[in-house]
Amino acid sequence: MVTSFLVVMQLFSFWATSAKSLALSDAYTTLARGTDAARFNPANLALKDRPRFSFRLIGANAALSNNGFSISQYNKYVGADLDSIDKNNIVNSISKDGLGLLANMGLGVIEFTAGPFALSIRGIGGIQATLPREIFELALFGNELGRTYNFGTLDAEGISYASATASYGMPLTLAGYESGIGMGFRYIQGFFIARPESLSANLLTTEEAIIGNGNIVYRMATGGRGFGFDIGFVNKPAEKWTIGMALLNLFSSINWNKGSKEGWAEFKIDSLNIQRIDREDIVISDSYTKSIKSFKSQLPLYLRLGGSYEFFEDLRVALDYTQASANSPFSSKRPRISFGLEYTRLGWLPLRGGLSFGGKEGSTFSCGMGLNIGGFGGNLGFQYIGGIFTGAKGLKMGIDN
Repeated sequence: MVTSFLVVMQLFSFWATSAKSLALSDAYTTLARGTDAARFNPANLALKDRPRFSFRLIGANAALSNNGFSISQYNKYVGADLDSIDKNNIVNSISKDGLGLLANMGLGVIEFTAGPFALSIRGIGGIQATLPREIFELALFGNELGRTYNFGTLDAEGISYASATASYGMPLTLAGYESGIGMGFRYIQGFFIARPESLSANLLTTEEAIIGNGNIVYRMATGGRGFGFDIGFVNKPAEKWTIGMALLNLFSSINWNKGSKEGWAEFKIDSLNIQRIDREDIVISDSYTKSIKSFKSQLPLYLRLGGSYEFFEDLRVALDYTQASANSPFSSKRPRISFGLEYTRLGWLPLRGGLSFGGKEGSTFSCGMGLNIGGFGGNLGFQYIGGIFTGAKGLKMGIDN
């Protein structure tokens, strides 16, 4: 069941970041330049070291993760004969809030900058789900007499949309220091959303029968549109220091007004046992779906605070703090601290690495590199989630030019 669910999530998932940001564990608020500046801090478009012109032909990234199992655990248990120790290890790997599953991917369609101006068009989306711990306990150990299994943490949400962002950075001089402010305006075209408004389910096994009930209220749509804003600030208080902040997705929301529907479903198991299994009134279900005019979904607001320092001409380090306003397939209200470094002694082969803690993924370890030859280049980034290599519970990867 878990395997098939992961495959489904991998096929229907979208998100947006950049290969360089991934390689630096997203410690990128003051380091982002060119087309990346428009998405991480538009104020960086005002800096003197911005590129005169940049154009991105390829920009793709993807992620798949969970909060319970590492790759090594998956390889160990899937398809194996499980004893009681194995079963307990599997259940104990899942938090009391359930097994969280997350997948996302992003695709840059058109991205370019000309001086302080930038335009970015990207496809974005994601899906997250939570499988209650009780599901695994039932599957591995069977029904426990007298225990009520509560599946209230069961959850799933998916969304996909495209955004077109126009950004501008204006240079400033504050107390003699190079500074800049930036802003971006975003048009959002929604493609699909499905989310539960409320959900509950439980199951009880007595000595006489199985009793259970559940209900869900959900909304979905196949089209909508919205708008959003970004603002940022950057300052170089000393020759080798850069500090900055950005508020991304200000007032961003999507009004879903195409194919908008609200649905409701419920089921009830009334004293199911072997003597009554053939009766039609044992399991009762009902559902309806109705069209609604529209509904709105808020996109999470991000606060990014960052600083970077150039130890040498070829070594830069960066530290970022990121805070999102809501939990979503893209974000967590838990703050995130990121640390990244970039080594450019070989100008044609920059090397990058990073660490982060908190946020949606928890701890991450990142690495990546670039390739710059004859005025053209590309970047590759990897971000291991919850561990390193086979100890990781997820992986993000990105490639762009």
